Amino acid sequence: MGILEHYSRITKMPLSSVISESVGVAAPLIEKCIHYQCSINEIKNDLLKFTTKEIINRRRGEPEITHEEHCLLIWNTNIRSPLKIPVLDYFQLNANDKFMGKDEKEVISERLSSLRDTYNMEKAIYIYNQRVFDAKKQTVSGDSNILLIHKTIFEDYYFDAGHVQLLPASELIIFGINEVLRRRGIVLPCPVICWIDIYHVNEMVLMLPVIRKSDAFCLVRSRNDIIINPYSQDLRN
Repeated sequence: MGILEHYSRITKMPLSSVISESVGVAAPLIEKCIHYQCSINEIKNDLLKFTTKEIINRRRGEPEITHEEHCLLIWNTNIRSPLKIPVLDYFQLNANDKFMGKDEKEVISERLSSLRDTYNMEKAIYIYNQRVFDAKKQTVSGDSNILLIHKTIFEDYYFDAGHVQLLPASELIIFGINEVLRRRGIVLPCPVICWIDIYHVNEMVLMLPVIRKSDAFCLVRSRNDIIINPYSQDLRN
């Protein structure tokens, strides 16, 4: 405004005329500026729409995390102990067969109970990696792993180690867990959220059911010490 007043004094033109003339001269420039600003705003809006669409498309394209993935992550980080105990065993059998005898089971159960107490664990799983039966000497030897379970509950999930199932890997691949259980007549006492694989041995998979914490009350006398022998017809002892 000071410039216009100075121009008015120099030219001896009324200030109103100077303002009118200045507006007339500047109008095309202002119009162009408005046009450019509108274009800039349109570009910004287009970029915002494009970015929003890309974010939505990416989110839609990302696979959802399944219950199995989520529960397996919980199992590895909060349920099982990182301590895996290898064992070399030798047993004298009382009967002339390959099946686990009472003495063998008792010795293993006592060992698991002692480990649970020592390490303050809730449950323990004994798994034969190899089991060799010597019919002549009436002995069993082999190597095993012991999995220790720190706790069975995390958030709203209960990891039911007492109902683990040892199932053939080939059947799981072909039929899926639900059909394999149906064919084998395996029915659990509670609804299962999902099954997770926790160990692989002898072309078989040890599957653990995950149920709702609120349903855990229906589990009566859930085992604390679990013995898995993949080399017997009695797959879950």
